[in-house]
Amino acid sequence: METTAKDHIIETLDDLDDNGLKRFKDKLGETAFQGRKISKGKLQNAGSVDVATLLISTYTKTHAIENTIAVLIAIKEVALAEELQKKTGAGASGGAASGVHFVDQHREALIQRVVAVPSILDSLFGKEMLLPAQYDEMIVEKVPSVQMRKLYMAARAWGKNEKDAFLEILRVQQPHLIRDLEGE
Repeated sequence: METTAKDHIIETLDDLDDNGLKRFKDKLGETAFQGRKISKGKLQNAGSVDVATLLISTYTKTHAIENTIAVLIAIKEVALAEELQKKTGAGASGGAASGVHFVDQHREALIQRVVAVPSILDSLFGKEMLLPAQYDEMIVEKVPSVQMRKLYMAARAWGKNEKDAFLEILRVQQPHLIRDLEGE
């Protein structure tokens, strides 16, 4: 019998300890993907099978795996994210030796620490990596972390080349931050 997307997600979540699963559910409950969010109430007492079911039913199978990878990276469970990515081929973004692109691996730090977001948005828009509506939605936000979260929502559709271009823009505009993250 073929291993399904749900099976892969369950196996991955089963590899988390109790605290890890709690952190996963907490982050998942506060993060919107594709404009949808799973309520924290549904996640509160859910085990790995229930969480996998919620992911599949809320998103598609492919997006459920990609979102699982994104949440695992956000809670610093990069090894599990890489393992799930290798098993499923989902969320492949390349760029780092580990198989997880630098901008995905350091998502949380970039969201919290990048402050000059408008100039980054201008550069991305100039390279036609953002649609006018996406740019407009991000640029009106006043809080840099909110702008970066919205940027990461748009970046889900990006492949390796786009993420490499984003990283190059960050290297030019935020060199100290990128060197600091590369040194971790």
